[in-house]
Amino acid sequence: RVIEACGSCATLVFELCPLVVDKTKGNRTLAGLLLCAILMDTQNMDAATGKGTPRDADAVSALSNYLQMTAEARADLFASLARQKQDQGHLSTRDLLRRDYKQFETCNTLVGIASVGISFSKWVNRCSVKEKSLSADILQAFSAEKQIGCLVIMSSYTNINGVFCRELAIFPGSSEYSRFAGYVWKAFFSILQFFKCAFLTFLQKLFGVSVR
Repeated sequence: RVIEACGSCATLVFELCPLVVDKTKGNRTLAGLLLCAILMDTQNMDAATGKGTPRDADAVSALSNYLQMTAEARADLFASLARQKQDQGHLSTRDLLRRDYKQFETCNTLVGIASVGISFSKWVNRCSVKEKSLSADILQAFSAEKQIGCLVIMSSYTNINGVFCRELAIFPGSSEYSRFAGYVWKAFFSILQFFKCAFLTFLQKLFGVSVR
């Protein structure tokens, strides 16, 4: 297991497999996949997002050189990938939940976290097609499939005004986990409040004014 600070786990994979860009033993397919992952995780190394690190930059440079890809071509690739990432309308609710899914155990309870790229309102409006709807039955079936007591759904998307948004929903796998789901919700809320207070304190020190 490698746990180190970087913008993309694909960067760590690249560092462990440097031969992927070797002139004689390299693999263009694997190099392309690694580059795509790093570009998406770091927003094409956009400094404004603060997601990329020097290690990611080195990986992008090495992979791009091996693939003979210019900065302009890389930007076009990122734009294409971003559009495809946002196009999730064809996915069923089960596929949306499992496309970016992680699971862990805490307090003797399995918790699943699903990250989706669609707003809850848009998700609900797909109810005309049962397998695409955001229904309790489908969430219950998914929780049973994964054998989890609590399902956390994190939504991130860009709205019609171009503003990046996040939403959070917590679904208990069964009635016996309702109280546990409440604890999870309070924990997430406490974390958000902590970061909000820390950010406001930072602004207050930076500008020397009271910020609320």
